[in-house]
Amino acid sequence: MNKDKAGALFQYSDNYIQFLTFLKIGFKIPYSIVQGIVRGLSL
Repeated sequence: MNKDKAGALFQYSDNYIQFLTFLKIGFKIPYSIVQGIVRGLSL
């Protein structure tokens, strides 16, 4: 999805954003924890 893409570095799918929103709201965790999860998933 991001191969040979001009402009912003990454484009995330809607499902990925919905998953992160579910984690944030469903488990009532702070944004810094969500950021750590995103970094962990991107490796």
